[in-house]
Amino acid sequence: MAKSHPALPAARPLAIAHRAGNDPAAVELAVSIGADLIEVDLWRFDGRLEIRHLKTMGPIPLLWDRWKLAPGWTPRFTLDHLLELAPASTPLLIDLKGIDPRLPEQLMATLRAHGDIPPVLVCSRSWALIDALRREEKAPLIYSVGNLQELAAVSSRLEGMTHPAVSIHAGLLTPAVMDELKAGGTTIISWPVNSEACLARLTALGVDGMTSDSPTLIESIVRSRAAKPAEDSKR
Repeated sequence: MAKSHPALPAARPLAIAHRAGNDPAAVELAVSIGADLIEVDLWRFDGRLEIRHLKTMGPIPLLWDRWKLAPGWTPRFTLDHLLELAPASTPLLIDLKGIDPRLPEQLMATLRAHGDIPPVLVCSRSWALIDALRREEKAPLIYSVGNLQELAAVSSRLEGMTHPAVSIHAGLLTPAVMDELKAGGTTIISWPVNSEACLARLTALGVDGMTSDSPTLIESIVRSRAAKPAEDSKR
């Protein structure tokens, strides 16, 4: 049986608030419902570490994602702002966005410049950014996997890690994939987990953490975990 990742809370399955770190109000809500981790989308833009899911349009002052547009000239939420308001008791899962090779170094410099901050884990589908942090002893790392090509290639990245971990799309998880990852002692987080049916399937597979957009589902995970000791004591 694989050991729990030492940088993660011990409870299983973990309840992870997807993109909750992108907005101060969402941070407060995630903490109030008992989320174990708060996910954050982090970009490096114009020398700043900006927190947002939307992408820039180069010199055009607009932000976009698929069918959504937003003004790009309004003040941007930054990592410095988040670290000032986030409670030290709830870990942050920072998802590195884009491919800027300066992002990992600036992230670590920013974390070091702040004193009392929450525990931080780092994930990304831009694996070169994760590779750049492999030498950082205080940066627990998670390789994100979103398609079959990445799934086939991730094992080579996990080799040699003391505590290998992946964040993998729910549609890619099968019993065979779980067996292979767990055989290497890998901690497995999955996304998106936004229905009770998906949660039940992944729980049965033994997934360690559920990344969800649904506050209701996150509350359900937390409540179910809390009820287990009482249920077990009656048997």
